[in-house]
Amino acid sequence: MKDYIGGRRYKRSLPLLVVNLTHGTGTEIDRYAVVTLDDSREKHGLSIKYPEVSIDDPRYTLTLDKRQTIYTSLDAFYHSYEAVTSKISNIFIETMAEKAISIIASDLPKLVNDLRNLELRYRMLYASMLSGIAIDAGSTHIIHAIEHAISGLEPRIAHACGLALLGPRATYYIHKANPIASAAMLKLIDSEIKPFTEYAEKASKALHRFQEEIGFSEKLSDYGFTSKDIDKVVEYTMKRLGYMITNAPFQVDENIIKDIVVSSL
Repeated sequence: MKDYIGGRRYKRSLPLLVVNLTHGTGTEIDRYAVVTLDDSREKHGLSIKYPEVSIDDPRYTLTLDKRQTIYTSLDAFYHSYEAVTSKISNIFIETMAEKAISIIASDLPKLVNDLRNLELRYRMLYASMLSGIAIDAGSTHIIHAIEHAISGLEPRIAHACGLALLGPRATYYIHKANPIASAAMLKLIDSEIKPFTEYAEKASKALHRFQEEIGFSEKLSDYGFTSKDIDKVVEYTMKRLGYMITNAPFQVDENIIKDIVVSSL
């Protein structure tokens, strides 16, 4: 696996058949995979291949508990939000992302209180698929980059939990840099969000409030992180995961990463 991450590519592979069990990753529709190197505690996203066969059946998501329902749904949210605010977004990505976030914004608050609702699971699965298409056509950026750093260092952190820990503060910088694209998505959770840079703080607070309303209230300190770990997270993000931040709509520096991590503690 280290050879693969280092650039060595294998020309042949077995057919890939996937059965999706969550409404979060969108992996059944995109080419991505994620691996963690245990010895160096690094987590990397890789462009691997598209599945030959994919199965999306909402009945397979009915056993997700409330916590995992929140996590995976927020994963889909951040896929869409980052894809549409990246430097390589386009009108197709905007279309996919807007529909996905509109479903998440309207249906996730209902689903967390009605976990056996098959129709809501179906709609969330559809939103997740659209988000998977959005990142396949585009890219994630700063939120995913920092998340890979923290969950590589502490594998107990579920991927989308990490995104939700970091997302609200990262949204401040994203909205400030790309207010038009950001507002087009965030107005779906708060109609008062406007496409102007001065709404960056309001956008951050709106997303934080939405996450609290659906039941997410975790902090990075819940997983043992302290201020002493900030420099290590910054180093991992900038030096080992720098390729993930190249499509952010602003110049990412150490101070921005520190601020985002501190806010999640």
